[in-house]
Amino acid sequence: MVTKVAQGQAFPISGRQKHSRMVVREAIAGYVFAMPWLLGMLFFILGPIIASFYLSLTTYNVIKPPTFVGTTNYVYALTKDDQFWPSLARTFRYALTVVP
Repeated sequence: MVTKVAQGQAFPISGRQKHSRMVVREAIAGYVFAMPWLLGMLFFILGPIIASFYLSLTTYNVIKPPTFVGTTNYVYALTKDDQFWPSLARTFRYALTVVP
């Protein structure tokens, strides 16, 4: 059993303590201040990542809606596309020279 000492006396801590109004207000204020960052992350980072992943699993034209093809695009890029591996090597070489 966990005990808490206050002014020299020990008393047990219950499993669920009641929160004061100040603690609840501070928690709400924290969520309100974090909300713009969380929404920005959702719309500007996670949204495009999820959309890109979905579109990578489809074949699409700008005029027609996307058609789901699964991992066919990845299989083609890794096995049949002659430009994939050289372009990946150029990308890493560029990153190693420019980033430092």
